[in-house]
Amino acid sequence: MKASPGAGIYFAGAWSAEIVEADSAVIEASKARRGEIAFLPDYDIQPAFDQAQGLGRQHTTGPWTAEEHLAAASDAEANGDWAGAAAYTGAALNRTDDAATWGEFARRQLQAGIADSNQSGYFFNQAFLSSINAYLRAGDPALRHTILLTMADVLERNGRGRDTVSALRLAQSLQERTDTATLLDDAIGKYGFRIAETLVQSDLARPRICVTFSEDLVASGVDYSTFVQMKDPGLTVENGGWRQLCVAGLEHGKRYSVTFREGLPAADGQAMAKSVEITQYIRDRAPGVKFPGRGYVLPKAGDPALPVETVNTEKLDLVLYKVTDRNLLQSIQDYYFGAPINVYSEEYFADTVGEELWSGTATVKQEVN
Repeated sequence: MKASPGAGIYFAGAWSAEIVEADSAVIEASKARRGEIAFLPDYDIQPAFDQAQGLGRQHTTGPWTAEEHLAAASDAEANGDWAGAAAYTGAALNRTDDAATWGEFARRQLQAGIADSNQSGYFFNQAFLSSINAYLRAGDPALRHTILLTMADVLERNGRGRDTVSALRLAQSLQERTDTATLLDDAIGKYGFRIAETLVQSDLARPRICVTFSEDLVASGVDYSTFVQMKDPGLTVENGGWRQLCVAGLEHGKRYSVTFREGLPAADGQAMAKSVEITQYIRDRAPGVKFPGRGYVLPKAGDPALPVETVNTEKLDLVLYKVTDRNLLQSIQDYYFGAPINVYSEEYFADTVGEELWSGTATVKQEVN
């Protein structure tokens, strides 16, 4: 190893290398950059370090300058040779190790993966690692924003949608751009913490509007009612499950608008990026009938009767079946005993378990809902 190697001289079969000392200011700043991309785990960072360390063996620089390699990369890109453009850029990086060139390296590797489906896995992975190396070396917010766009693109192609949202959100925090805002909205709609489904529980006696989120909600310590804006008095917010919030206190036959506010938190630290207004109509309850209580066996004597509870209907079609002692066990095993019989099981029940004794109709008083 020589401190001053002098001019290079060709010698058959020999290899030589030049060691360039990294900028200490860049090394120090990379610690802050690492904190900014904390959404990437350490197992992403180590391969990026290995990529940078092995760059000289992967892309031979030779006697040409960085400018000459970058000019060749531009020519290759113009001719649609993205793999070649990436290789020339990697060779230039051995001399510059700067953020902008790392960013171009990532961009060209990404495009090489798009152009060659047979090598897409390799190029997309390399583009991701290059975008990390670019960001760790970058200082200018505009450059960091551009690098994050490449990172977000390749993250999505690698099936990491949630990290795509984090990268785009960080990019917007560094420098707001209209096109990036559009990308962020689209990514949140596909991968971010969001309302995934709206359900109107109108058949309940106390109807509710429920929304299901894409991620678990905070189990305790958060008053979610502060994140729900309700225009009508008397409404309340109820926890419907790990991912569900419900608005209760509604009335049938009315329309309600409820806004779930920006900042509503998820258990994993995400928050809703913008407020969402939900408008729903609470229709009348669907017609229904049920037998209350647990009187499964009628008495032999007296005046046996079966009370019924109805919703929004005036007429009932009734069929009375007899279940023999021999078939009683089968009705329990087949889950007919003490449970509603759906329309798909009714024919099987009539053929194999119960004996029809009577059928007819009944008229009941209808009270809406």
